[in-house]
Amino acid sequence: MDAPHSELPRANILRIGEHRIDVGALRLLDANETPRLTPKAVAVLLELAAQPGVTVSREELLLRVWGERNPSDDVLTQAIRELRRAFGDEVSTPRHIETVPRLGYRLLAKALWEIPQPATQDRSPTRPPATTPARERQRLIATAASIVAFAIIGIIVQVSNQKRRELDHYRATATLVLTADPGAELLPHVSPDGSRVAYVAVDQGTHRRRVHVRSTSGSAVLLPTTGNGDEAWPIWADDGASLAFLRHEQGTCHLLTVPALGGNERVRSDCSSSLFDGFDWSPDGTEFAVAILGRERGRTAQLARRSVDGGEPLEFVYSHNPQEHDFSPRYSPDGRWIAFRRGLVPFCDLYVVDTRGGDVRALTHVASRIRGFDWLADSQGLVFASDHEGSSGLYVVDANTGQLSNLHTSPAQYPDSARRANSVVYEIPKFRAMMAGVVLDRVDAPTADLAASTGSDSHPALSPDGTRVAFVSDRSGSLQVWLFDAAEQQSWPLTDEPRSVYLYPEWRSDGRRLLVTRRRAGSGSVIEIDVGSHVLREIDANGLDVRYATYAPGDESYLVLAHSSTSTDLVRLDAARNSRSAQLLAANVAAVQCDSSDKQVYFSRIDAPGLYVVGLEGGDARPVDDGDSIDTRFAWRVAAHSLWYLEATADDRIVLKRRRLDNGDVSLQWQPSIEIDHTYFSIARDGHRVVVSTATRNDTDIGLLRILRSVDE
Repeated sequence: MDAPHSELPRANILRIGEHRIDVGALRLLDANETPRLTPKAVAVLLELAAQPGVTVSREELLLRVWGERNPSDDVLTQAIRELRRAFGDEVSTPRHIETVPRLGYRLLAKALWEIPQPATQDRSPTRPPATTPARERQRLIATAASIVAFAIIGIIVQVSNQKRRELDHYRATATLVLTADPGAELLPHVSPDGSRVAYVAVDQGTHRRRVHVRSTSGSAVLLPTTGNGDEAWPIWADDGASLAFLRHEQGTCHLLTVPALGGNERVRSDCSSSLFDGFDWSPDGTEFAVAILGRERGRTAQLARRSVDGGEPLEFVYSHNPQEHDFSPRYSPDGRWIAFRRGLVPFCDLYVVDTRGGDVRALTHVASRIRGFDWLADSQGLVFASDHEGSSGLYVVDANTGQLSNLHTSPAQYPDSARRANSVVYEIPKFRAMMAGVVLDRVDAPTADLAASTGSDSHPALSPDGTRVAFVSDRSGSLQVWLFDAAEQQSWPLTDEPRSVYLYPEWRSDGRRLLVTRRRAGSGSVIEIDVGSHVLREIDANGLDVRYATYAPGDESYLVLAHSSTSTDLVRLDAARNSRSAQLLAANVAAVQCDSSDKQVYFSRIDAPGLYVVGLEGGDARPVDDGDSIDTRFAWRVAAHSLWYLEATADDRIVLKRRRLDNGDVSLQWQPSIEIDHTYFSIARDGHRVVVSTATRNDTDIGLLRILRSVDE
């Protein structure tokens, strides 16, 4: 139980006008209820209190409080709003914090620290005691000890940083921006000699995505293809004379080649029955490595080799895990190995296998969102983009030892390395996504923007009463959990851990708490957030590596997806702290949802199509549909006795459909007119409203760097 305010120690108490703030406890002491402040709001207050009456610029506050994390202005605006709300201040008639237009903020009220008084029996005024030589020596010794302590701390930090730099066997150098055209330049692939880069961008003439080619030293842009359909994944031949690419047109997909300077195109393979999340062209030019997803090969994606002439499958047997997806094969420059990404986003790792097949070997253990990778020219390491340390940046993994080196290049994604030169191109993401609400009253229902900002928002979760949305955003410089209140039209952060990644907020039925999944150092945990106080508590998950968590119907237990080396299992954890045993409900589970109207648990599988249902107490799971509703690449939800799911039409448009669970009737509910995130959405319990994430801006550019090893310096 908290001590009464009068009994609290006052060493950390700051007076702002008539208010008293316990800085250590992050709370106001003069309110009837003691609302907690966020750490960043208190940090902003301390910066203003250090210079009362002086205008402190927004830039200075952002730098001092948020450091070099490049946050948006929204985080500072929200911190000021939080302080004003706590002080009962009005923007128009401020008594505590004044906004100085186009400059910053100024503290109007007096700021005083309460200094603890020494405890004495006689509190009558007395003359201060004379300083004796002994006391003076004690004071000097204490001061010297403090100086030494701070010096030691500084040395430790410096040595720690130096040790970390020494552990990074690779580093990036000579970085520059290759493209800065309007719109997005995507999926860069550098020629084997490092002199040219191929990428995808929207052609202003046809308004379709086309393959572009330009020199890495600056030159006019060349369009080598005919421009029919939408093109993706340009890949150089080893001699640099040709390009392979994918083309989607009128519901079909083909793999083609074309001379790099333009000329006759040649269809090499049909890719309509494959899941091409990137492919590669072998160094000897005779074959393609692809990832296929077909019923004849099982439901999880796996690697395959195909002949360049005709696309015939070549023999390739390797230790594929039927409960995992394998994507994005890349040949090593020496032609001996194929590296690939295993696992569904956002939980992926890199593996390697001999080009002749056989056993696979894990290279990384980050279980993160890996956005692209490629071999270095010497075939001894791979450069890859990952968000396992918070934001998406570039790393190198040693192919022999598995040691990671941070290139300290962020934000960055989709790196590609020249086969015979020290050149790496990569995307510099400048992508913005925001939330939008939709009332499902007609198929062409319009969207309404929610919580506008300069950041990028995702993973929306509509509260049970429909008045708030929890979501994940990079507004503060890393992916954190935020809350939007529709009544106040304000957003504020609920978490602040830059080196952690937060995913999948889920509400408790009373709307007072949230469950979120936190990824840190390659492992996952369950965090419960008290929305009112912003207090975070880690749930004891029996040491499980958590990939997702939600409240079970009745809020008396948690449903958790726990990953192991053999499976991703659905387990139920009792909410009672003294009874936290894990009960297995199903194995090989991709996603799980509950309908608040019943006590059934619905889930999809990694290794089989369709939707399944199982009771809270376990038992045999049974299929709900005929297997054609759920695709692991698209999001789905259960609400109002129905399955709601996103799917792609023949012309690659994303639509929302509803399948009633009682009779199986399927109906089209919404056909958005804008681009939306097909991997996540939230729906109201009554099924009348949906919240999605929409792309509002993409000005992604392409960067170039070189990678040095420590032995080369």
